[in-house]
Parts: sequence; C-alpha cells; structure tokens
Amino acid sequence: MEPSPPSKPSHSAPSIATNTESAAVAAWIRHWLSRVNLADNYSQQFVEAGYDNALVCSALDESDLDNIGIKVPGHRKTLLLLSKRTNAEEEMISLSKQSQHSSAHSDMALSPSLNTAQGGNGSTASGPKKNPIMLQQPRKLEGLNYWTRAKARTTPWDDHLPVYDPNTHAKLRIFLVRHGQSQANVDMTLYTRMADHAIPLSSEGEKQAIAAGEEIARHFRRSYGLPDSPTSQPPEGHYCRIWTSPYLRARQTSELIKAHSQGFVTDIRENILLVEQQFGLFEGTDWYSGSLDDEFPRELQFYQKAAAFGGRFWAQVPLGESRFQVCQRVYLSFGTLHRDARRHGINNVMIVSHGVTLR
Repeated sequence: MEPSPPSKPSHSAPSIATNTESAAVAAWIRHWLSRVNLADNYSQQFVEAGYDNALVCSALDESDLDNIGIKVPGHRKTLLLLSKRTNAEEEMISLSKQSQHSSAHSDMALSPSLNTAQGGNGSTASGPKKNPIMLQQPRKLEGLNYWTRAKARTTPWDDHLPVYDPNTHAKLRIFLVRHGQSQANVDMTLYTRMADHAIPLSSEGEKQAIAAGEEIARHFRRSYGLPDSPTSQPPEGHYCRIWTSPYLRARQTSELIKAHSQGFVTDIRENILLVEQQFGLFEGTDWYSGSLDDEFPRELQFYQKAAAFGGRFWAQVPLGESRFQVCQRVYLSFGTLHRDARRHGINNVMIVSHGVTLR
C-alpha cells in the first residue's frame, strides 16, 4: 500500500512555529534552495507560504509554485527539477532503511520451516509469499550523480547538505603567495636546460619564504590578540592549510613557510590545478633571446597574431594554455576550499603558486 502524499500547505495559512523552530526552518530552506543558487531569491517566500519541510518540498508542482509566487519560467523549471531530485533522494533513503531491516530478518524470511508452515511451497492463502529481500529492487534515479546516490544509501537524507554554522560560513580568509625567487629568475637560460617543474628556489628565494613564514605568524598573533612573541601558541581550534602547486619551487616555498610559521600553518596539500601556465611548444626555449624566431617561426607568428587581435589573455600558446584556460582550471579548485571550510572548519587557506596562476 503506497503511503498517502504529504499534505500541502495552504497559501493563506502558513505554518506556525516557535522562534527556534522558525530559525531552523529558514536555515533548512536556505540550504535546500542554495543547491540551485536560489536561496536569496525565494527563501522567505517559501517560509511565508508554509513550504518548510522536505516532504512538502519533494512534491512540488506548478500550482505550488503559483502559491509561492514564483513567476520566472527558468526558476520554475529549476525548482521542479530540484523537487524531483529531493523526492528521489527520499525514496533512496527509504529503500536503504527497508533493506537494512529486511537483511536483519532475511534468515527468518527464507527459513524452510516458515515456508512449510505457510503451506510447504512458500505460498499463503492470499497468494505466493514474497521474499522481502526481493522487494528491494534498485530504481533508476534520473539526474542524481554517483556521489549523491552513495551518500543517500548510508546517511540521513540531508546530511549531504551543508550544515549552517555562522562561525564556519562567516569568513574564509585566503592568502595568495607567489613562490620565492627561483634560480631561473636569476638566470633565464636555465629554462633551456631544466624542466620548468624541476627549477628550485635561489638562496634569495629561500630567505623570502622564511620571511613569509615569520610574517604569517605575526599576522595571526595580531588577529588573535596574542603577545608578539615566538613563544605564543595558536589558540585551540586554529587551522591554516597551505594548498601548493606541485612544482619544486612552490613546494620548497610552502615547506619553508610552514617551518617558520611557529605552528600557525597546520599542514600542506598539493593541488595539480595550481601549476604554472603551460607553454607547450615553447617550453625549453628562451623567450627573450629571439630563439623562437628561428625554432618555431610559423607557430610564433600564429600566437602573436592571436595576441594582437584578441589580447594575450585569450591567446593560446601552441600545444599549451592561454591565460583564460588557466583561469578555467584554477576555478575548479574553489570547491575544495569551500568544502574544507564547511566540513572541517578550515577558514584560513594559503595558496602558494605562480604569477599567472595567482593573477
């Protein structure tokens, strides 16, 4: 027997809740709508119309959107799709719970003695006996990615939504640090003898990285109101993570910063998306010596034509990247920073990378 669909609120009689419950309802609606970037647009309208829980929001139709007062066609389509996905997630959770319950009694359900008691052939007067495990057939959930389905099998339905915490969401502080001076910055011909990713820091670059570590420690001491002394320890709960390019000079810079941060830099992670712009066919050449004119005259001409016509930001290096493409891949790393803040409370992040990448 199918459960009856959830009753929908009347537009003229919104649900009444205490102040605490109202705040929780508003937070849930904001999180639900934030999945499609419509929280700022409609959170208040949903709450005022009484659409304030998962059961109701998972069964929206056109008349509900009319009641709430949503007029924009694109927004209506998006919200109906979100409702459909929410309903599918609810079904997956329900199936998961039923499956766990059935598994606990599977031996009893398949016991020969029980089958004999039913008539010896697994049948009852009302018809063939159904194996409860066989009822748990997988359903196709359109529009749900693997991560959503996997989470739905194992966790309460809204655990995969961000839990609102003003302290976590209030601020994400990001420090942008270019690696210290490299040996190729001192001797440009080094690019012709060594792969870009393998070029190390110069002695001056090491001093710069050490100074950066000491400065970040001073910054945090000031932020926390601690005495400006190397003996001042980070307060409980402090976390600052470095995300670094895997290039040698960036990793060396990160390690020196952490070593001289007096405990204020907590750990270091590498991210391949933070590497320097890829110069493709022009790698291993000295751009400033004029050798490109001899080695790749036609390719250089194409690149210069594109740069002159559309600008260097859009011009793609042959077999390499344009600065526009660097922006595209760097953008892919933003989700990691937000997840670190939301799930682990890492609100202080340092990005150690390269000039073009940071810009």
